[in-house]
Amino acid sequence: MKEFAADAQTLKIRKDPLLGGTSVFNPELKDKAQIFFGSCNQELIDNLV
Repeated sequence: MKEFAADAQTLKIRKDPLLGGTSVFNPELKDKAQIFFGSCNQELIDNLV
């Protein structure tokens, strides 16, 4: 969201030649989960391991 300004995003569309399935990947949304879950606490993970 760029304050309601026009924005272009590149989509990658891939077709599986064996199964015939199609997938769509948007590289701009690769970190979208951080919006909902936040970044991980690496120190906590290291202590738990």
